[in-house]
Amino acid sequence: AVNFATTISSAAAVDRAYQKRATVLQTEPTHRVAAQYRALAGEVEERITAFQNETSPVLEVVHG
Repeated sequence: AVNFATTISSAAAVDRAYQKRATVLQTEPTHRVAAQYRALAGEVEERITAFQNETSPVLEVVHG
């Protein structure tokens, strides 16, 4: 298993957002936990891009 560098802290802001059926990014976008979720999303995007670059197939068109 490969871990992420970002850690999501425990905070009451998460519970408040959950009670509103929203995300911390929506309810408290400047909260430190919102910043942590953005950082984690950035890490995920970087890994997806790296994976796609490593595994992108080269398509060859063959005319018969």
